[in-house]
Amino acid sequence: MSKTKVAMAIVVLILIIASIGFFYVVTHREDADFKEGIIIPEGIAIFNKREINDQIVVKTLVMEIQKSNLEKATKQDMSQINANDTAFLIRTSYKKEAPKSGQLVAIVVLKDGSFVASKNVNGILQYAKGKFGSYTMDYLTGLYTVE
Repeated sequence: MSKTKVAMAIVVLILIIASIGFFYVVTHREDADFKEGIIIPEGIAIFNKREINDQIVVKTLVMEIQKSNLEKATKQDMSQINANDTAFLIRTSYKKEAPKSGQLVAIVVLKDGSFVASKNVNGILQYAKGKFGSYTMDYLTGLYTVE
């Protein structure tokens, strides 16, 4: 009878440790890899309205992405975004050459300040989710409304 209790206690202990590990993996999905190696674009376009080729604007946007806490995302996360929730769709532009690893492709910014960005990594798109601060949202709104 005592061996059974010890075996049950070991099984329960293993289950508790496994659940703590699973919880940690699910809640701490930070994607630090996405922040590294981002190539600064030549310009950006918000909703394809007009292209902004100001390096200060572009570097500010990239810096805000790198500064935010990023989580891993998937292509499905990008495709499930509702058009009614979208505040901005930002497209990046680079010199007319073959895509390089580290180039940002698109950034979908939602009205709540969160975003999903995609980056080319060796020909494969990598996705990350994050959240901009209110200052960045005001900045993007100002860029969009300025003609």
